Amino acid sequence: MSISQNGNNVDHVRFQRLVQVCNKALEESIKQLESWEKIQDCFPEYCQTREGSENLSVCQQQVSKLWANLSRVEFDAIFHERNIEEKLNQLDELIDKAKRRNISSTGTNNLRRMDELMPSELIDGNLQSAKLSTLEKLEERLVSIKNMNSTLESELKDLNDKVFEELDKLQQIYDDTLKDEVSVPDDVIKQAVIDMIIETRQD
Repeated sequence: MSISQNGNNVDHVRFQRLVQVCNKALEESIKQLESWEKIQDCFPEYCQTREGSENLSVCQQQVSKLWANLSRVEFDAIFHERNIEEKLNQLDELIDKAKRRNISSTGTNNLRRMDELMPSELIDGNLQSAKLSTLEKLEERLVSIKNMNSTLESELKDLNDKVFEELDKLQQIYDDTLKDEVSVPDDVIKQAVIDMIIETRQD
């Protein structure tokens, strides 16, 4: 924490987080260099000898150390060249100033600390949050169900159209060739055809 130009204490956390991220990335890259399996893949025969294994191990340590030092120097150079620390500190101060301005404009009398709330108020707040979350999930499920129903309705309509199309074709065949020879009622034939088509589609 440091004091800004207006005299307020400001946590300059953004530059610290950036440094932490860079260090984490450097650690991950060094882990890749320290992987003995990759060394073996690059020098499979040389690793099999005692001398080769020792030499490669020493070389690996030196390369990892050199890579770490060079990376830190490069990070520092970039931070210095682009004035990263000062810019991020200024950003922290601007955000802090905006928060203070928002608090002063809304009035401190309307703000209540967590420990000032009654248990019932805390429960109501949690219930309200849970209700909103549940409503969002229900709305998502409702949209999904509507889409499924629309798809099923379309598929059933297509199936119905195809069934009656087949019935019309069979009726035409019946009228042309079998009407005089078959005495089975039309309704019986239609129902048999419908059952046959449904069984075929189920298979």
